[in-house]
Order: sequence, then C-alpha cells, then structure tokens
Amino acid sequence: MPKNRKTAWCITAVIMAIGLVFGTVMTFNNKRQDGLAAFEEQIMPQIERAVVAAFNVRTVTSAYQSRPFDITAIQAAEHPVDVFRYYEQLYHDVWDVFEGMENVNMSDTNRNFLNIYHRNFVEIDLILSQAGYNRIAEEFNNARDSNSNLSIIARPFVGVLPRFDVFE
Repeated sequence: MPKNRKTAWCITAVIMAIGLVFGTVMTFNNKRQDGLAAFEEQIMPQIERAVVAAFNVRTVTSAYQSRPFDITAIQAAEHPVDVFRYYEQLYHDVWDVFEGMENVNMSDTNRNFLNIYHRNFVEIDLILSQAGYNRIAEEFNNARDSNSNLSIIARPFVGVLPRFDVFE
C-alpha cells in the first residue's frame, strides 16, 4: 500500500479510467458482435444468392458481349465492410450488363433466363435493403457516432457496420 495519499489516488484514478475504457469498448464490441451475427444470418445467404445470380448472368451474356465482372472478390470477403463494397461493385456491374443487353438480339430462351436473373437480382437487393440487420447496424452506428463520452471513448476501437441498401 503506498504511503503517499496522492499516489494512491492517482493509481485509483488510472485503474478506474482503464476500467471505464475497457468496459465501454467491451459493451460496444458486444453490440457489434450481435450485428455481425445478424449479418451472417440475414445478409450472407442473400450475398450467396447474388453471386449465383451474377454468375448466371455472366454465363448467359458471355456469348453476346465481353463484359466480364469479378465475382471472386465478394466470395473471398469476410468483413461486412468489404462484403458491402464488393457487393455494391457487383451490383453495378451486373446492372450495367442488364442495361447493355436490352437491345441485343438474343434467343428467346436466353432472354427468358436473363429476365429471371434480373428479377432474382432485384429481389435479392430488396431483401438485403429490408433486412433486420440494417436496423441493427443503423442503431449501432448511431450509438457509436453519437457525441456521448462513452461513444467517443469506444469509437477508435470499434468499427462501423455497413447498411446493405444499394437498390436504386
């Protein structure tokens, strides 16, 4: 036990500050983990469907145009921010292909397949934008980005959760 009261108070204050920072970061991190669990449950199955739809679009349109787009980056991504970034790119790439194929003379079978994949892609994006995960991510990000003392403490240690709403 330190004999000097000032030293004892300083040590106590430092321990309390460390405890406050650690507790705050852990609280925010636990809420973020809830968001990540919702991401895995609600978002990733739709991302997998989007990748399949994009692959099918690429397969059908490859005979008519050479506009390849990358689907491997999104398959390798694990962090929600990266998944969203690659999904957004894939979304726009596939949408460009749909628009580029509007006036292309193609077989009725391929046109029907392309229309089905187009509807699937729109449906997937609509499901993504309405997922409960987006509410969780928005609430978490609002709490993280608020100007409360606790959020200011946690902000450098806890990243954001992206919303999945690319649909235009």
